[in-house]
Amino acid sequence: MSSGQSPDVAQPTAGAPLSPDVPTQSGAPSGGRHERLEVIASETFALQGDVHRLVTFLNQCLKGKDLIFGLTRVEDGVYRLTVYRG
Repeated sequence: MSSGQSPDVAQPTAGAPLSPDVPTQSGAPSGGRHERLEVIASETFALQGDVHRLVTFLNQCLKGKDLIFGLTRVEDGVYRLTVYRG
């Protein structure tokens, strides 16, 4: 990150939805295959600081365990953290 800035809200992974009802395209080279993410848990928290960096860290460390973390800003300083199985 050359600019030292990160996106406002961390996404679960590139191309993955924040809602389990929205299909995502698999990263498989053949393409065209869609799969759904299963929501394991979701909770709303009052947070401040670089919260998106925490979600990015969790996604990078736990992607081999089929866990995906999503962060959605509900309002200023309030975020919903969702854990998916993908």
